[in-house]
Amino acid sequence: MIASGADLFVLGLPACSSESSRVTRVDTVNGTKKSSPDLGEWANAITATGSDVWVGHARYPAISIVNKAQLTVEKVDLAGVEVWALASNKLSVFAGGRPTSAGIALDDGSIVMVDARSRKEISRYSVTEMVMEITANEDYVVAIGRQGTIWVFSAIDLSLIRTIHSSTGPYDPSMVHIAGNDLIISARTYRGDNGAILVFSNGIFSELARARIKGISSSDNSNSADQGEALVCYYNSAGLQHDADICYLGSDLSQRGSTQLDARCLRDSRAVCAIGNSGPCRSGANEYNWFSVLDRDATAQCPPVGG
Repeated sequence: MIASGADLFVLGLPACSSESSRVTRVDTVNGTKKSSPDLGEWANAITATGSDVWVGHARYPAISIVNKAQLTVEKVDLAGVEVWALASNKLSVFAGGRPTSAGIALDDGSIVMVDARSRKEISRYSVTEMVMEITANEDYVVAIGRQGTIWVFSAIDLSLIRTIHSSTGPYDPSMVHIAGNDLIISARTYRGDNGAILVFSNGIFSELARARIKGISSSDNSNSADQGEALVCYYNSAGLQHDADICYLGSDLSQRGSTQLDARCLRDSRAVCAIGNSGPCRSGANEYNWFSVLDRDATAQCPPVGG
């Protein structure tokens, strides 16, 4: 179900099975209802942009576009993709799911960007897990894989900005939402519980924006799961290396989730994972006195520093 103005658009299965589907428009003022023609089988997702409602299918054709006013239907095929999740902004629609080969579903995932006006595919990106949930605003697209991996893309061209591997443990995602600088994920199951809300609040969006303003590249945009990482070296008060970690480019090094282990840096203007940055660590531990961020690809290990 999705709201648009005074109307609700409800995606339903009239035969109580996946063999058929339709969108029903409900006027929230007077309660009147009107339904679209049958959209076809395996309808899984719904989003709205402009004058249309888009419905994603796990069977050919992958997209049904329903006009909000007339409830007429247009079909769009995304070759070789099952659509299991949809999101949109003012210009584009983003479909997430998994690829197929000779009609057989594969284990990895796909994200497809479609121009909302022309209905033409703009870009496509392959990931390592089937995409279960997706959300978007005017700046970012966030997709979540079956194993809980989170990918953050640019909403302009679907270039990969960051990959997040959650340290909270496995969860079954059911919805994702961008709320300001936070990412909110609802999970069907988490650590044995039925239902949970996960909030990723380490400023991933604000830090990425700040990195861009400073002219720092937060990604090499290669199709790699290791993209967006740098080496952070920790030194003690004598200037000797004590520890090392991997940080995620653009993240706030004072916040949990910014590194693969534990964030130890003192929050200040330099506490951003950007190559060349350095600054103080939190007080109270002489072995973690200050940090330096280095290019992971060019540096195999932390260099010695004289005391």
